[in-house]
Amino acid sequence: TARNTCAAGTQTANVIMGGQLSNSPSQPTSNVEEYNGSSWSEVNNMPYSASNVGGTGTQTAGLVFGGYLNVTTTAEYDGSSWTGGGAMGTGREVMTGGLGLQNAAFAVGGYRRPSTATTAVEQYDGSSWTGAPSLNTGLYGRTGSGSVTAALAGGGQTDATQSNATEEYNGSSWTTVNTRP
Repeated sequence: TARNTCAAGTQTANVIMGGQLSNSPSQPTSNVEEYNGSSWSEVNNMPYSASNVGGTGTQTAGLVFGGYLNVTTTAEYDGSSWTGGGAMGTGREVMTGGLGLQNAAFAVGGYRRPSTATTAVEQYDGSSWTGAPSLNTGLYGRTGSGSVTAALAGGGQTDATQSNATEEYNGSSWTTVNTRP
């Protein structure tokens, strides 16, 4: 299904979850598809429909959270079925994805409607979300990688501009580091 979405996994064992079916975030889907390195297949849908979701983990231990419109829902995927997870403290969308695993993940920054890029960061422990040190700059749509003890979040945008800012997490705080060219 053509859509913008979030993904978890590797090149040969990937899962894409939820997403937006058109140019409007008000057209969400709960579709889930897996990739085995050569082809895609439709699998069990996630328990809620949302666009602009955050996600991380692996194909057999995936995590999807948040989304449009200030969604706080979390769902865990075991490679075949879905279970509900703990609700996020701050509902938001377009968070930095790919940070952590199903039982140790970050929801970093994002967009809180009606029009606020947030510095909020929450950490998921496999059952509940708790507050974590905030970013220095509120941006949404950032790229990210790493874990809850060593992470990197770069780029992103506010309502008016795009940014090349990069922030690094060392397990206790976020530090602004060299910007991308």
